[in-house]
Amino acid sequence: MHITKLIPSYKNIILGLYAMGSLLYVVPGGQVQAACTPSVDYGTVTLSVNVTSAATYRVWSRIMPPDNYNNSYSLEIDGGNCIVVGDSSSLQANSWSWVDYRDGSSSNKIDVSLSAGTHTIKLIGTEPSVAVDRLILTSDTSCVPSGVGDNCASPAPGDTIAPTVNFTFPGASESLVGDAITIGSVRQAVVQPSVTDNVGVTSATYQVNGSTVSLTSGQYTLPNQNGDYTFRVSASDAAGNTLDRTITVRSRHPDINRDGSVGLSDFTRLLLQWGSSNVESDLDANGSVGLGDFTKVLLHWGE
Repeated sequence: MHITKLIPSYKNIILGLYAMGSLLYVVPGGQVQAACTPSVDYGTVTLSVNVTSAATYRVWSRIMPPDNYNNSYSLEIDGGNCIVVGDSSSLQANSWSWVDYRDGSSSNKIDVSLSAGTHTIKLIGTEPSVAVDRLILTSDTSCVPSGVGDNCASPAPGDTIAPTVNFTFPGASESLVGDAITIGSVRQAVVQPSVTDNVGVTSATYQVNGSTVSLTSGQYTLPNQNGDYTFRVSASDAAGNTLDRTITVRSRHPDINRDGSVGLSDFTRLLLQWGSSNVESDLDANGSVGLGDFTKVLLHWGE
């Protein structure tokens, strides 16, 4: 979005601001008290900018100085200190130049941190006949405007790719099949979800059986008890694409009572649960305690 305003001693002031893949909305605003007041005001314009994403922005101004002496203007953001834009004799007179530095030093970049919300930007003419026709704020500090700067002021192609998650289970020999896994190779299952995105993940949350949990070193250790556990991952990226995936982890180690060894007490528990759907004793996760579960206990006896 561009807005053109005519002010005394300036040529057209066109404000096009860009960040995080979309143009920032710019609307006319009221006058504010300047942080610095020039001895002669050669023209001012004040705009209100709605920033949708907090970031650090590189400020570019397209300037045309009339000579080698008058080659700067002052920029004020949110009533803060005036920034002297340009002020270098290297700027070619009567020619448009893109400037991203202050106080005459090309290494002194104008980078400002803006929070999400409304901000006030004021351009203050401090030298005669200096023309400014476009101001660009971009979070892409690698972008260098050319021509009228549309290469930095045009929205980037929209990101439509959602984050993805890959699950691994350290220590376990089993693999995820679809959205479920039955783990009997370790007593206490560990889930390691890796969330990635083609641009970048901005948020990710995790739940086990409906309760929010936190990862430790990128992992979550499930309870040391046979059972069925749902593990849910929700994530999003800066473009608003979302991920919501839930898997079921069936912990089924033959050491049912977790006394450190598969033996008689586990065999006894199976006998007591014969024919039931008890998840702690249903080692093969087929929905019923039976011969397959006894076989697993016998195969791992003493482990």
